[in-house]
Amino acid sequence: MIALLAPPAIAAALSAPSFLAVSRASRRRPFAPLVRGSLERCCVLAAAGLAAASVSASVVLLAGFRFPIDQLDSAAVRLFFLFAPPVIGLAPWTAGEILSGASARQEESFAASLAAAYFAAVLAFGTAIPAGTAVALAAAGSAATICSAAIYLRSRGPLEA
Repeated sequence: MIALLAPPAIAAALSAPSFLAVSRASRRRPFAPLVRGSLERCCVLAAAGLAAASVSASVVLLAGFRFPIDQLDSAAVRLFFLFAPPVIGLAPWTAGEILSGASARQEESFAASLAAAYFAAVLAFGTAIPAGTAVALAAAGSAATICSAAIYLRSRGPLEA
């Protein structure tokens, strides 16, 4: 039972403070630094990619230092699925809301980005696991990055007036 509650609790603990801070900051500003367009989309994708690279490196380093070599694969997979999707899903939402202002559907786009990161990571991992754990984790991180950014960009709605 506790194993089923751990991922949502960790996702909430990692993303709730950022959601509240970004939501408040983006609603209080009189104007956004960037208008919505190709530059803002590139910044959102870059933020998601940077988050994926940094959280993946952190997971591998944590697993390498904490677990013996014979348990490294399973430990890296568990740590990846606990910590990476919330961070990867949060990054495009945070970048988009900070750079282009508050969206009309902040909560929905936030939830959609997180859900897309989890779903894409699990699907890509399951598809690529025959190639090995390292390849599967790379595929999961890449798929989570692209899908969470794309879903955020499509679901955010117009700027809040």
